[in-house]
Amino acid sequence: MRMKFTFKTYEVNWKDGTTTKLVNGRIVTIKTEKNTNLKSEQMLERYKQNLRVDRDEVWSYTTHVATIAGGQLIQLGYWSMTTQKHINYVAKQFDLELIKP
Repeated sequence: MRMKFTFKTYEVNWKDGTTTKLVNGRIVTIKTEKNTNLKSEQMLERYKQNLRVDRDEVWSYTTHVATIAGGQLIQLGYWSMTTQKHINYVAKQFDLELIKP
């Protein structure tokens, strides 16, 4: 019997403007306003057809592959070479530290 695991993100927003998230088994606390100013359409000049950043989520093709939390990009698994290029590109463009599983 095989089991399929899915990655879920849980978050709590605090009154002081911080957010605590459980992302793929890791607890991360961030300042909420850090991510609200990201303008992905201006910063992502390459891979426009298959890569998008939606708020704090990085999507490659139709898969949520990473989450932006503060100054970090948390990769949600191991991916193909092309998807890894997408993740590395987002980390570089937004000047984020890449955290791999």
